[in-house]
Amino acid sequence: SSFSKEAFDSYTYFHYVKSLSDLDFISLYNRMLSTNYLISSPYGSIIIHTLLFKIIGSSSFIVSEYIFVALFFIIFFLIFRTIGLSKNLSLLVSVILFVSPIILKDFNYFGITELKTFFGLIYGLRFPRPLVVNIYFYFFIYILLQSHLNKNFFSIKNLSIFSILLALTASSFFFFFINMFLTLFIYLLVEYKNKFFHKLKENILKIIYSIILFSILITPFVILMMNSNPDYMQRMGVYELDFDNKIFLINHYLSKILRLKLIFFYIFLILSFFLIKKFNNENLKYIKIFYILFFSSLLSPIMFILCSGKTAFLMHFNNMVVLS
Repeated sequence: SSFSKEAFDSYTYFHYVKSLSDLDFISLYNRMLSTNYLISSPYGSIIIHTLLFKIIGSSSFIVSEYIFVALFFIIFFLIFRTIGLSKNLSLLVSVILFVSPIILKDFNYFGITELKTFFGLIYGLRFPRPLVVNIYFYFFIYILLQSHLNKNFFSIKNLSIFSILLALTASSFFFFFINMFLTLFIYLLVEYKNKFFHKLKENILKIIYSIILFSILITPFVILMMNSNPDYMQRMGVYELDFDNKIFLINHYLSKILRLKLIFFYIFLILSFFLIKKFNNENLKYIKIFYILFFSSLLSPIMFILCSGKTAFLMHFNNMVVLS
């Protein structure tokens, strides 16, 4: 539950639900305080809670938990079915993934901190992350896997879903958004190679439509962010990035991901990829997406640091690497 010890700070987001349900982005819900700034509501992660709150009131927080837990099981069941597992095994593995953070969270893992981080990030009832935001990420994986296997990436349906998911994550947890966006870009490069630009040109109208859809959905969030209190943004850990800071952060990040044990892990992944390609090529189509996801998560922090003039809580990029 959002009220459990593991999700102790979920309540700090409840006022965002109230704010969005009233379409009131100015009130601080404190008669002693007032502001001329807007509340930068992460509406992508609270939209379902808000709609239910408007209909059934406070009990919506409990109902929403059941909904998102059910979505977790459904999405992973569909992912495992897509890669060829039986119905019973797909359900069993989904249950194991859900309960593993509860059972294994306090294990030492022989000093392997990445494993403890992984089990802590898979899923949980903390609102809105990972309760809501992780569902967007897992559904993204499922849609990308389906579009890859069915060879219909550029269908209107898939592009619409990608646009909606990108907008929801960008307005919820931009670390997921950057990783998802880079995953799509790298996937297209890997999948179409020298036909990359030809495919873009061939589907230009669909791409423009998806960009417009994304822009419409993300515009309210951008407006809220641009008109939010600078002090609030500073409290959220947002700070300016100059050239020296970017160089320092990139060097620091590279020193972390190029540790010896991780280099061995990268070598293992690369070798396993080529072995599967040589001896079990039929299953390569399933795992290619997960390889792209992982290596996109490695590149995402560098891309973000280079392109952005501000940053906050870069540790979440490391968590994305572990989760991917």
